[in-house]
Amino acid sequence: MSLTVFHIFYLQIIKMFNPLKTFFKTASNCPRTVKRFFDDETALFWLKFAEAQLSVSNKYVLKSETSDVASFEVAAEMQSLREVVERRKNDNYIPYEAQVVFREFTTEIQEAIRTYIKTFYSSLGDYIEKWSKSLDGTEIFSWMQLIATPDWENNVVPAAEFLLMHQPLAHIKMDELYDEYTLLQQYVGKSLSRWEAIALPTERRWLELLKSLKEEHRPIPNFSTLAQYALAIPGTSTEVERLFSVITNVWGPEKGRLDPKTL
Repeated sequence: MSLTVFHIFYLQIIKMFNPLKTFFKTASNCPRTVKRFFDDETALFWLKFAEAQLSVSNKYVLKSETSDVASFEVAAEMQSLREVVERRKNDNYIPYEAQVVFREFTTEIQEAIRTYIKTFYSSLGDYIEKWSKSLDGTEIFSWMQLIATPDWENNVVPAAEFLLMHQPLAHIKMDELYDEYTLLQQYVGKSLSRWEAIALPTERRWLELLKSLKEEHRPIPNFSTLAQYALAIPGTSTEVERLFSVITNVWGPEKGRLDPKTL
């Protein structure tokens, strides 16, 4: 089940909390687990707390699961999410809607809740770290999102050296790359505000940049090689999973008589 579905589920439970509580507490055959949940005075607080965490996590995950997203873009989003979680852990942050309920508890209950919250943020941070382990190394290309003018020493050089180390046959000439860097700086500098205004995706930014400079007879082939490599590494398996879902719908057990020729 996706985070979006979980988030919607929590929102609906919170919205219907009191009617559901009345229903289950008066039901003759209510499961004990459900009854214990609604008997717990902190139940609504934890629902609102969890919903707030799903809301912020879902925002970053959805950005990572859009089509044509590269691994370095996902790595950047996961780094931003880790920073959010770390700040919340350090402040033992309680989201506003949950805070309203929290204020009604006794000091003893509040202290117990604060202890659980600290543990929650630590576990969430560990999970995000483990989930994004496969992206290690790709963050070196994060500047290629072109949301700011890249720096030569801190951005371009490390990315080019990474490519040459992992792909020895890659045709990157560092001196030529430096000469191209000035052209890239100029183009990105004059295009940033327009790109941001129309929320142009990363691959479209590179396509426009490379095409325009080529048409002006000022190509940047070394940067083109960097872009081809970095953008070719997918950030998630979402597209593959969608493809399998489509195939299953077309060629599932209930349609077993289809063969390749018929398909």
